[in-house]
Amino acid sequence: MILTAFLILIGVLLLGMIVSAVAGGLAIRTYKKYLKYHPKTNITGAQLASLTFKHHKLSEHRVNIVQGMLTDYYSPKSKVIYLSPSNFEGNSISALAVTAHELGHSFQYRDGGFILKLKNILSSLTRCLICLFWPLLITGIFMFLLIPAAKNIGAILFISALAIVAVSYLLKILTIPVEVNASKKALAYLEEANILKDDELMYAKKVLTAAALTYVGGLFNKILYYLKIITKRR
Repeated sequence: MILTAFLILIGVLLLGMIVSAVAGGLAIRTYKKYLKYHPKTNITGAQLASLTFKHHKLSEHRVNIVQGMLTDYYSPKSKVIYLSPSNFEGNSISALAVTAHELGHSFQYRDGGFILKLKNILSSLTRCLICLFWPLLITGIFMFLLIPAAKNIGAILFISALAIVAVSYLLKILTIPVEVNASKKALAYLEEANILKDDELMYAKKVLTAAALTYVGGLFNKILYYLKIITKRR
């Protein structure tokens, strides 16, 4: 029984590491490959963002540079798109694809949507509850095993701890369709605005598809995170 559980744990750890490594490696390789491809539309990621804000009357939105590689993100609170140097200053297929993806997020927050709203609610809920995970888990196990009179309460606390983990996993799962939808909006916008054409759009799709796989890897990383903590505690 113990050996079987141990083998399952090792299997999950190995699977998680493999998926994360493959997804991350593919995203970086694809991104670097299409950094060398430059579309006929000779504009940088920063210029694309600025032109889009102006065209869609998003006057409160801004674009800023952030250090690192593939550190790009959209901040809905400050309404700022942060682009890494190669995307902010570059005019490659990769730069425009990543910029359009972040613009896709700005469109999502402008238009709303059930999944996005649910993701935001769960994100706020997770930030509030995650600090209670270990107190609930340890107290629940202690009461369940060592205090017979409080066995039911211990079970409730233990289940509550697991529920917090479940919410954090659900948040990771909801991130995947949100990111896929942002990429879909990005490709549609790049085509409609005549920023990219024909093969250029196909290359941009490859960049965004590879990037989307990293969110699947992120789900496995979440599982690995809790497994590592549990094994360390033991």
